[in-house]
Amino acid sequence: MDTDLLKTFLEVSKTRHFGKAADNLFVTQAAVSARIKQLEKMLGTSLLVRSRNNIHLTAEGERLVPHAETIMLSLSQAKQSIALQQASRQQITIGATSGMWHFYLQECLTRIYDEVSGIALRALAKPERELRSMLIDGTLDLALVYEPIQDLRFEHVRLGGVKLVLASSLESPSLEEALTENYTMVDWGTFFESFHAKVFYDAPPPKLLTNMASIAAFYIRQSGGSAYLPEADLARQNSKLRVVEDAPVFFRDVYAAFHMTAEKKPLLESILKCMDELSDRLDKRAV
Repeated sequence: MDTDLLKTFLEVSKTRHFGKAADNLFVTQAAVSARIKQLEKMLGTSLLVRSRNNIHLTAEGERLVPHAETIMLSLSQAKQSIALQQASRQQITIGATSGMWHFYLQECLTRIYDEVSGIALRALAKPERELRSMLIDGTLDLALVYEPIQDLRFEHVRLGGVKLVLASSLESPSLEEALTENYTMVDWGTFFESFHAKVFYDAPPPKLLTNMASIAAFYIRQSGGSAYLPEADLARQNSKLRVVEDAPVFFRDVYAAFHMTAEKKPLLESILKCMDELSDRLDKRAV
């Protein structure tokens, strides 16, 4: 299959406009239209519903999007891998949530480059569900996740646990005040959600919901309020946020997951060793 067809389809699905897609791809609008028609003919189905002022994906078009993205990503990685091989460097793709990169992983990159030779790193921030999918389809070498992947093909190394505390910008807040005055709910995964529902079953709805700890921290600093955040991150940033003393704490395990039979396993183990040596930001005692 001509990958230009998929590339064009993805651009149209993103912009929902033939003209904008043409501008972004540096081709004519007629070329975009021709490529979409060629792809539809090849697949034997309509991918787009064209209206005067807008373009919508058909159900088949919606289903094609993740497959097209995977193909284009695999092609990009193949090109990079070939280039790296020519330069005697091996690419390792590491994925984690944006929050994990923010409070822990980004400080590991320099150490990894200093300690592990012959590699080029590719760092991705994705939702945990997407990280699991990418690890399964082979587009990710190493994923840091909060819960082990239930698949015998993967090996897991527990790096430690994140201690989550209820942090607040309010002056000496009680637990009740922290949960009622501008409380922000951070999505720390299903175990945290269960813990939160059990402990705070009668609390009012949060003011803000987010899956990014950095957003929660910024918001409560600017607008006042409280949120569950990593204790180590508060100490590192000399944060003005205070820990609500009578609030329960929650420990979130952190696992590194990778294929047990991965050809890159020796490199991955060297990388994990560097991460483990810098994991003082993670509470090793967490259970």
